[in-house]
Amino acid sequence: MCSVDLPPTLGTLRLSGRVVWTRLRATEQTLAGDRRDHYESGIEFTNLTPAQEKGLADALATLQAVQTEPNREQAP
Repeated sequence: MCSVDLPPTLGTLRLSGRVVWTRLRATEQTLAGDRRDHYESGIEFTNLTPAQEKGLADALATLQAVQTEPNREQAP
């Protein structure tokens, strides 16, 4: 079980869920010589109220719009 807190720019929501998968996405060496692992996880949201569902849908729409806006430099 976990909680996801969306920042104020996305509507200030706390959503409960459970992690259904996790994988190592990348590993990098820091300048100090340490190893830094980057993971991604899939979350299944649970017991959301209608207001939370709408807030999550609005947040995802905002993120999608920012990702696809014209003249945005694409990450390599």
